[in-house]
Amino acid sequence: MEDKLTIQENKREVVQSFLITSARYKFSIYEKRVLSRIITELQPMIEGQHLNGKVERSLFGDIKVEMPLSVLRGDDRGNVKQYKDALRSLATKGIEFEDENLWTYCNLIQSPKIIKGSELVSFSICSDMVDLFLNFTKGYSKYILDISLSLRSTASARLYELISNQPHPLKYGIDKLKELLGAETYILTGNFIQRVLIPAKKELDTTANWSFDFKPIKTGRKYTHIELIPINFKDREPDEVQ
Repeated sequence: MEDKLTIQENKREVVQSFLITSARYKFSIYEKRVLSRIITELQPMIEGQHLNGKVERSLFGDIKVEMPLSVLRGDDRGNVKQYKDALRSLATKGIEFEDENLWTYCNLIQSPKIIKGSELVSFSICSDMVDLFLNFTKGYSKYILDISLSLRSTASARLYELISNQPHPLKYGIDKLKELLGAETYILTGNFIQRVLIPAKKELDTTANWSFDFKPIKTGRKYTHIELIPINFKDREPDEVQ
């Protein structure tokens, strides 16, 4: 059975399973925008729910998502081919998650289509993937959709999700943080900080309601961890979200 989901407004706070926020995946910024839209489309399923476990669904099977291509592109009027490439890529990719009890890999979307003329985008999400999106056993993160869609780099978008609404600093192993940001090619910690963390911080400092400071931490003589300290710019939060 398929349930057609309706598109939501951009200026809203999105609640996202921390399993998705902290999952390992390598997406382009265009693929990341599709993922943020999927999260938004699933919001009606969690409204009124206690998000401390798995949200039970009354409908079973795959879910069909339809939306105008314009809501993915927002203010970015780039080549439509970039979004075709993103949809094609997402149909062959998945999200890998592993904890002490489970390893799983789920394909993200199936059968993507763009209807020419109307530029209507549609695709399906399999039941296992929906269950992963609705799994809140590890908590959740909250962020504003239109800010996430406006960010220009995958690292900025992922860091925005990680630090948004976090009351305490987050400590990550440097290798783990590189994985989360898709930056494993930066072997030297200094290069990773200069070319990934600092540019992402500058973008969030300029445009987002949440940014961060960071502190490299040594174990012995070697830097092994980075602490992210969330910073909230309340004056950038839309009144309707507040």
